[in-house]
Amino acid sequence: MNGEEWSPHHRFCLAVTQSSFKKGEISENIRRHSRLVYCTAADGARVISFPELSITGYEPTVAAETANDTGNQRFDSLQGLSDRRYVTIVAGCPIRLEEAEPFIGAFSIRPELPIEFCQKQFIHPEEFSWFIPSDDVVVYQSHWHEIGVAFCADIGHPVHAVDTFQKLGNSCAVDAMAFSECDSPAVYDLAKYARIYRFPTTLENYVAESGRLPTGGRNTVREGHKCRDQENAS
Repeated sequence: MNGEEWSPHHRFCLAVTQSSFKKGEISENIRRHSRLVYCTAADGARVISFPELSITGYEPTVAAETANDTGNQRFDSLQGLSDRRYVTIVAGCPIRLEEAEPFIGAFSIRPELPIEFCQKQFIHPEEFSWFIPSDDVVVYQSHWHEIGVAFCADIGHPVHAVDTFQKLGNSCAVDAMAFSECDSPAVYDLAKYARIYRFPTTLENYVAESGRLPTGGRNTVREGHKCRDQENAS
């Protein structure tokens, strides 16, 4: 299905992915992203989301050397895939602007549109050695829906959900990229925000250890009063 064939009348399908990625090996990780995009797009997904820092793995020790500059062309192959399959790809990587340390970042690749970048607002105390926080609240349009991007530490802060909701203005999908245990407070926050603000929330985890952290468990999709957990998949 291409952009000319897709319309707002089609069912909107958002996919959350769970996989393992190699520490700092960007080319190999992009290939893994591409394979997952092909599979999920074939099943009708229009927005396909990956875990926090998926392009490098959740590996703070290599963040400085693997950080992406927002004008970098390393994602051209994913942009081409987005254009051909008419899908939006949300993935994570360190982002460096002018500061000494990088941000924990995410990029959203949309069909035939500029890449949207955002940086994590609230970082964990142990991340301060490697990253800096931002004040980003990013909402963008994909397939006639609004998408908001959050991160693990962000989704535990009510202000992030409130700011995102105020930017949205209508009922739409919100994507939360996270690395959290299934029974963590963040997961309950996702359910609460879905119920209060009446938009879907998602949680993406790694299927294997990354950055010496164990896998966070199953992916989760919260649709207001509903909840679906995805079993681990490689």
